[in-house]
Amino acid sequence: MTFLATRPLEDGLQLLFQIDGQNFDHVVSRTVLGIGFPTATDYGQTNHAYACVAAERTWPCEVDDHTPPERQYIIIDEAECMLMSELIAHCVRLKDKYLCSGVFCPNDPPALVDSIKRAEGLSYYDDDPPHVLRDRHPSFASTLYRASVREVKVDIEAARKDINAFLDAHLMFPGTGIPIYGNSEEPQRKLITLASGTNFKTDLADQAVQRSEPKYIAPVWLAASGLDRSMARGRPGGPRSHTWEGSAHSGY
Repeated sequence: MTFLATRPLEDGLQLLFQIDGQNFDHVVSRTVLGIGFPTATDYGQTNHAYACVAAERTWPCEVDDHTPPERQYIIIDEAECMLMSELIAHCVRLKDKYLCSGVFCPNDPPALVDSIKRAEGLSYYDDDPPHVLRDRHPSFASTLYRASVREVKVDIEAARKDINAFLDAHLMFPGTGIPIYGNSEEPQRKLITLASGTNFKTDLADQAVQRSEPKYIAPVWLAASGLDRSMARGRPGGPRSHTWEGSAHSGY
């Protein structure tokens, strides 16, 4: 599977893919980034920085206007690196690739949080012509696409509990109690990782879900819980030409 492009819609985003020569799309309400900063160990080694992209899919209630929509969070891409400068470059690239509207990061250390907030091309752009911005940021799409940065206190044990709760939760059409099915015989789960493709990967996020590795589980939790704790849009998931396919390793 190959990712082709992200197109903005009036009330969401259209993610375009190709598999075996056939084009298909996924319609989602929004996309966000969850990031983990590089950290030094007692032995002087550095743990890698990591960023992942989560997309939110929604099913609005067709029974009444007061019941909140059902929501699913899909990890669709990721990047790992050693240096903070590389992390910022990856965040800008992924933000432009998937038109992410938010970035969720740990609230510590403050210096690295400040680096993310001050990163030109992520939450703001300098007042330069588009061709200058494109030279500076090859992935540049438009100054309209900026991601708000939110810092969050991370509790690893609480993050693991939330992730497990997402994995255990089966999706249901709101207001009806009817399960939402995909390609499998089991109802879809609230959190899944999209199987890696030719020009995007989710292997580390899949490991985070399976093994609860702290350096990966925190960014996954930041992205998924960031979506879960903020307002959902009412874009329906709807029948599409292709169904979300989870990782072959985790089964989600």
